[in-house]
Amino acid sequence: MNKIIRTAAAVCAAFAVFVLCGCGLVKGGAPVKRTADELCDGAISLLGEKTASETYINLYVPSIGDGIKAVVDELRAEKRSSPAAVYVIDIDTDALASEYGKTGELSEKLGKEIERMSYISFSSAVNSRGGSYVVAATSAFQGSALGWCPSQTEAEMRLYVYEDAHPCAVTVFPLDDGIVSVNAQILYAPVFASSGKEGVEEYFKEFNSFVRSVTKIK
Repeated sequence: MNKIIRTAAAVCAAFAVFVLCGCGLVKGGAPVKRTADELCDGAISLLGEKTASETYINLYVPSIGDGIKAVVDELRAEKRSSPAAVYVIDIDTDALASEYGKTGELSEKLGKEIERMSYISFSSAVNSRGGSYVVAATSAFQGSALGWCPSQTEAEMRLYVYEDAHPCAVTVFPLDDGIVSVNAQILYAPVFASSGKEGVEEYFKEFNSFVRSVTKIK
């Protein structure tokens, strides 16, 4: 019996290493340390690949009618290289979760998952101001990344601003054991490059019950 248990444990360990290597988290048996900036860049890059891929759009963008097609064509025409600025949007996740019906006591694990989903749902809530076509198109064009980044201990939402493209809202969320999950989504908002921090703050005034502050980090 002990031999069977040891064999099963070895198989599980080998599978875990296989999965981690496939995600780029482990190289040569050692964890690969990433920075939050690298993970954000990777998620935005994947988002860009999706908008550029006709095959992806045909497979995953829901029912391309005229309304959605107009939004998709607009997003596909945009090019994102180096951001003009990057901001951290301080989200009150407790207030946001309450808005979506969080009630009662939750385990630490489930509470953390709801906090992560609250960050992501905030982007969709902002995009909902553009209507159902915008929500459908931007939801299809999301990028994600996963990496070992033990220095990132707090969750945050970043806003990547570009000169000639809609900004990207990027959720940076620590999981367990130093692993960080990143999700990037196009924010169907004005181009903030010329208006600066004041323009970003003005735009989010409608959400001031959830947005506590805006801080420029780049």
